[in-house]
Amino acid sequence: MIGVQVLLLAVAGYTAWAKPHWADWSQWGRNPEDLHKSYHKAYFDNGQLQLEGWMHQEEKSGWWSSYYSTGQLKTQGEYAKGDTIGTWTFYDSTGSIREVKVF
Repeated sequence: MIGVQVLLLAVAGYTAWAKPHWADWSQWGRNPEDLHKSYHKAYFDNGQLQLEGWMHQEEKSGWWSSYYSTGQLKTQGEYAKGDTIGTWTFYDSTGSIREVKVF
């Protein structure tokens, strides 16, 4: 049962409901703010992944990727409090880098 709880903890983005009753967050090195993080995915009608990334308190936060309806990577970069930050890479539909932009 402990293994299942830890797996749920990792998959659920450290949500409060998945926290094992025996866990002490200081042992995990986690900030209580991490309890508000969740991992999101959206799909095209054809079943292909459209986008994926982390949310924190209803804002994009952390790494995000978007994809073409073919499944090919389209964009990849990082958000902080809903704003694009750092280096973003944009790809064309064949997978070649189209643009690299620093925010």
